[in-house]
Amino acid sequence: MTSCVKKTIVLCFYLIFLFIIPFYPHKEKLLEVPIILSILLAAVLHLSQPLADKNDKDMSYHALTIGFIISLLLPIVDFIYLKQTFLSNIWIAFVFSLSGLLLRIYSIQYLGKQFTSKVKIVEEHQLITSGPYKKIRHPSYTGSFMMLLGNALMYGSWLGICAVVFFMLPAFLFRIRVEEKTLTAFFGQKYIDYKSRTRPLV
Repeated sequence: MTSCVKKTIVLCFYLIFLFIIPFYPHKEKLLEVPIILSILLAAVLHLSQPLADKNDKDMSYHALTIGFIISLLLPIVDFIYLKQTFLSNIWIAFVFSLSGLLLRIYSIQYLGKQFTSKVKIVEEHQLITSGPYKKIRHPSYTGSFMMLLGNALMYGSWLGICAVVFFMLPAFLFRIRVEEKTLTAFFGQKYIDYKSRTRPLV
């Protein structure tokens, strides 16, 4: 089974269990513009990155996954069930979210084979300090944060914004700590110098 087929199967699983089943009682809402845009963003994100196998999943990976799901779905729960939303411009928020998604995709592609779901050192691992990594050490997480924040803004959801800040951001910081501990152990002073002239997220 090819990677593309596996990704498609996993994507269908996510769509069914994260979108269709939970919100089926209000299935007509699934055709609302912000929900369609959320599904498109999540689908492109999933299809654009390597599919992790069981051996590539560690605690930080699971923290990111849980934080992402909560941050993606709470604005929709707010929109459909709670309706505690504020007025926002859907398309400006979507452009912001899309910009974050594109930054993440670019950052992943720039790393090439060095991008892994599990924190590890690969063969012939090099310290990348150019492109999106010139000023920011973890631009893929910056992109994900922008995408999820923009997603919450599409719904005008304070609950969604809180989810990004209180669930996703701590997951990013935990993952960053794990990654930087590994990279410092491998690259030594070279990585310490890189840290001194860059920012972790923004």
